[in-house]
Amino acid sequence: MHGALDRQKDEQILMALHLVENVGLTHKDAAHLVGMTKNACIGAINRVRNEETGVHSIIRNPANKDRSQKPLWWFDPTSEFG
Repeated sequence: MHGALDRQKDEQILMALHLVENVGLTHKDAAHLVGMTKNACIGAINRVRNEETGVHSIIRNPANKDRSQKPLWWFDPTSEFG
């Protein structure tokens, strides 16, 4: 059960990040769509951005831009967000 909750939370955070960074929604709108508060969404996205490895350093690396992953690769269509 614990793994399923972690997976659900990861999907929620990644979807919020996608909606803010790629779709251009506000934190408030993204949070509403994924079932978070605006401040929880801001905090979660900031934690992802500020991780030691840093999502932005991964994104900026040209070797990672070969489009080998499908869009929304983390997303499980059978999840509650599907």
